[in-house]
Amino acid sequence: MFVDGDWGKKNRDLYQEYQVTGYPTVILTDPEGKSPQRMSARDPEGVVAHLRRVTGNAAAGAGEAVPLPPFPDLSAQAFEEARKSSKPLAVYFHDDSPGSSSTNHAFADAVLKGILPRFVFVKSPLSRGSGDSAKYDVTRAPTILVLNPLLEKPEERPLARITGSRSAREIRRDLEAALQPGAAAGPATSGSSTPPPPPPPPPVDETLSDDEVDRQFIQASMVPAREWLRKGNKPKAIAILEDIIKTYPKHAATAEVRKLLEDVRK
Repeated sequence: MFVDGDWGKKNRDLYQEYQVTGYPTVILTDPEGKSPQRMSARDPEGVVAHLRRVTGNAAAGAGEAVPLPPFPDLSAQAFEEARKSSKPLAVYFHDDSPGSSSTNHAFADAVLKGILPRFVFVKSPLSRGSGDSAKYDVTRAPTILVLNPLLEKPEERPLARITGSRSAREIRRDLEAALQPGAAAGPATSGSSTPPPPPPPPPVDETLSDDEVDRQFIQASMVPAREWLRKGNKPKAIAILEDIIKTYPKHAATAEVRKLLEDVRK
């Protein structure tokens, strides 16, 4: 939570309660605002170490870890099921980190009921440098990798690479964006407490070249990045733009992505 102190002119109750004497001050508390811990680190590595220590302690105090979603394991049968049902295959790479635990919890949120059935979801434990993680170039967890099961080598052209901890609404937004570039998807499930996502566009014409298909993917992937910029969230936009460049490093259309990324970083 950002608290504007304005050097003692605003929010006096908070900075007096937490004995804030200078700015910036970062304090981590439990959900009730108790057990404050003051962050002394300022360098990136120190901040990361402090956050990991605090979140690790919080997870330990919370009892059992949040269970994994009931997804089957990644297998050849999963690709076959995705092909038969004309749905993208979404692979959830996970580990025992707080980020994976948070994402596990998000999968149980009712806001995802209308979007999850539009994919064939499977799971795979993160194993850096080996197994499925190496094949699909996944180096961190949690990561949701959305693949087109109709491609001979879907790992070479993923529909989306959703990395890092996400809230349920963020997962829904990213999955909806993954449906836009022309991935085959089934109808939305009715009965959701949230409006169903818009229907996917018609399948890509088979006469389109691979270059043009990639171009459409790149342009569609930039939509959520621009939306985050409109909302003032540069880190989210930068992460999406960097992922596009990593996925399509040599495509001519990434020139526009690189230019936008350069402008955002200024």
